[in-house]
Amino acid sequence: MVMKQKPWSILLILIGIIIISCNKKEETEPNNSTKNPIAAFSYTGNDGPAPVDIQFTNYSETIIEDKCSYEWTFGTNGPQSTEKNPMHTFYNNSSSSKIVLVSLRVLDLESNLSQTKSVRIEILPAQ
Repeated sequence: MVMKQKPWSILLILIGIIIISCNKKEETEPNNSTKNPIAAFSYTGNDGPAPVDIQFTNYSETIIEDKCSYEWTFGTNGPQSTEKNPMHTFYNNSSSSKIVLVSLRVLDLESNLSQTKSVRIEILPAQ
């Protein structure tokens, strides 16, 4: 026994499939893999003559915090740190103030994108 479909029933089935597929919403994660990290920091403790202990606070933004690295440089060719919020002691044995360039490089390990922020800090001479 062969069942014959009526043409209008096939048309209704096709219209139903089209309506369902048009109303289907795709839920996807936003693609942040190309978002650049943003290097940002502040510091406290530079309120007297050398030697001074300066605390750095990292406010950097990355895609995933656990999948990034921090590279601090204290002065041109100076000491480095990979801590998130390091403290560093600065010395100045000269008779005048000196300017030290402090840099923070933030590297996103997922995208391999990075950004560097540098700040000049005045270190007063020792008394």
